[in-house]
Amino acid sequence: MRHHRQIATRWLICPVCIVAFAHSHHAHAGIVSYTDQATFLAQLQPPSFEGFESHVPGAATNSISAAGFTMTSASLQIRDTPLAGSFATEGQQFARWDSTSDGNLVFDFDDPIRAFGVTITDPVDNPAATLSLTTSAGDGFPSFLSNLPDGQARFFGIISDDSTFDTVTFISNFPDGMGFDEVYFVQVPEPATATLLLFGLVGVAAIRRLA
Repeated sequence: MRHHRQIATRWLICPVCIVAFAHSHHAHAGIVSYTDQATFLAQLQPPSFEGFESHVPGAATNSISAAGFTMTSASLQIRDTPLAGSFATEGQQFARWDSTSDGNLVFDFDDPIRAFGVTITDPVDNPAATLSLTTSAGDGFPSFLSNLPDGQARFFGIISDDSTFDTVTFISNFPDGMGFDEVYFVQVPEPATATLLLFGLVGVAAIRRLA
């Protein structure tokens, strides 16, 4: 009888072990960058999207709140007309960042994300300018844009398979103004800790009954 109890115990514990293993081991695949919007979107389930159409155009501010994230810098503005080469790429409105006063623009997300993409208009059109990107997970893309002609639109996106991040920071090394539109992001649900705990409690209770 004791032998049968030991076998039953092993079968009760194994599902817990398997689930825990699946949640604690993941191949390191890194983060991938994209410059083509269609290719980026093809890798994702429908992501969250912000086109700034529900915002009210107005004077410069240091913060713009949207559904799921907040943009902060020394000088931001919602616009419904083009300005100095920056323009909307979807709808009529876009967010303009003037990096004259502050070289950083931060996207701060309400929840961790694993993918982020945005279309930038008229970036780094000065020969001395570069635009870099970092995430709170420690990923960095130094000088991913540099010395572009006036009035150009460029898409840049990143997808991570093995980590999450809750901030994305753009860094301009030179005073410049540029537009941001069509923001895409994919939020990551919290790990199924409750599910693992439930498996464990069921297993412990069954073991006690068999003991």
